[in-house]
Amino acid sequence: MSYRQYLNPREQIVETIGRQIVQGTIGPIIDVASLETEFGVSRTLVRDAILALSEKNLVDAKPKRGTMVRPRSEWNLLDLQVLQWDVETRNHARQDLTEVRRVIEPLVAGLAAERRQESDIVALSSALSAMRESIGDAASAANADVEFHRAIARASYNDFLVPVQEVILVGLRVRDLSIEGTSQDSALDIHVALAEAIEQGSVVDAQHFAEQIVRRAELDETRAGHGIDRPTDS
Repeated sequence: MSYRQYLNPREQIVETIGRQIVQGTIGPIIDVASLETEFGVSRTLVRDAILALSEKNLVDAKPKRGTMVRPRSEWNLLDLQVLQWDVETRNHARQDLTEVRRVIEPLVAGLAAERRQESDIVALSSALSAMRESIGDAASAANADVEFHRAIARASYNDFLVPVQEVILVGLRVRDLSIEGTSQDSALDIHVALAEAIEQGSVVDAQHFAEQIVRRAELDETRAGHGIDRPTDS
């Protein structure tokens, strides 16, 4: 991914090893000493990176026992970086997030319709303009879509729902960047309808169009062949 060129050495180690852990291509024991040679960095830098991975509950590092990959059930899946690696790796993680969207987004949209201020309408309008201008540009369209849903969350004026929406937005951006062949024009129409419902203060309509957006996302996933690979032992 192009953003990696902007990461410092410690961040590059965290990104690389974190992805490998989530993908299941490293472990259960991590040879920390070999990472110094692999990345050409100091032992201190490697230890700092392992500490960062430990704070995400991806690894358990103890003296004399070494560094072990933790079971997936112990990972901090609400860490936005871990979540991104997970939804990029496992289709069932994307399905999990879609299920959360079904519950959260109509609620958030309804609250936004009740509580929106003029500044929120301006933010939604700006995001819609960005969506129109980004048609044909997947990366820009994904960013604009994220900003649209972020603006709705902020318009709910619920301090707990805003960070929950941020979790969903990680999966939303991955989904937008990975699914091809969908019509951005028709998607824009539904987003416009949702924004208008919020501006008009129509809770029922806002919830309805939010549900329509999630249903469309599920259909796009199905058409793209992103079936669920949920493990039978989870």
